[in-house]
Parts: sequence; C-alpha cells; structure tokens
Amino acid sequence: MNFKITDFQSIHSASSLKGKFAIEIVPGVMKLGDFTYHEKSDGKRWCSFPARQYLQNGKKKYIDYITFSDKSDREKFKGWLLAEVDKLKP
Repeated sequence: MNFKITDFQSIHSASSLKGKFAIEIVPGVMKLGDFTYHEKSDGKRWCSFPARQYLQNGKKKYIDYITFSDKSDREKFKGWLLAEVDKLKP
C-alpha cells in the first residue's frame, strides 16, 4: 500500500486502547485521522477506523466514516494497519 501511518501516539491505559494515529494518503497533502489501536490482555488486537458515536436503545454504537465495498478488502486493510502499527510500537 502507498499509505503511511503518521502521528502515532502510545496510550498507557487500563482499557484496550493503546494508541492513536493518522494515515497519510497523499504525502504532505492529505491525512485521515482518529484511527485507534487496541490490545487486550488475552492477546486480541485490532485497529478501529474513525467513527461517529450514537445511541440506540440507550446503548452506545459506532458507525465508521470509512467503508469498503468488499469485506475481504476491509480485512486486508486492517491486517496492513496492524503490521504497520507493529513497526511503530515502542
């Protein structure tokens, strides 16, 4: 991929949230921000896309700002994100 993770910030918290970052789409011109990196004590890891929170029946829900036409492309992109985050983690 021609994208690059930028502005990675480690977060030390008791929750699964361990970092925030942006993706540079066009070098020096365009970035997408508010991506998050999560990791649980059982080893489960994932990256979340920028999203908007809303309430449904009193429960917090989220809708991603970024969507993919094909689920396999979404999973490939998330795999790429995890691999790139691994390179940046302290």
